[in-house]
Amino acid sequence: MEETSESELPKGGHTFRIDQKVCLKCHKDPTALTEKWQKELQPMIKTLKDLLDNTSNKTTKTYRDARANYYMVISDGGLGVHNPNYAKALLKYSISSLHTENIWKK
Repeated sequence: MEETSESELPKGGHTFRIDQKVCLKCHKDPTALTEKWQKELQPMIKTLKDLLDNTSNKTTKTYRDARANYYMVISDGGLGVHNPNYAKALLKYSISSLHTENIWKK
């Protein structure tokens, strides 16, 4: 059996094999674009992860929603680059919601 990377594993009937030929149909330099988006998203991913790890009440709807958004972004195999605007919106919303909940719960 041929070894595959995690990004090539079939998920939900689809294979998430990275093929830049597809990206080149719309983007002139997908590698540079991917690096730019990941550089922008990684600090937000880390901030949200830290907030999730340090939230004392992990049963609130805010926490559960933020956690679901975190896993949605990191589980796409590209750290949000498949839809960076949506990933950024999810991360910003989740960070803001957790900050707000933590302030009001004190």
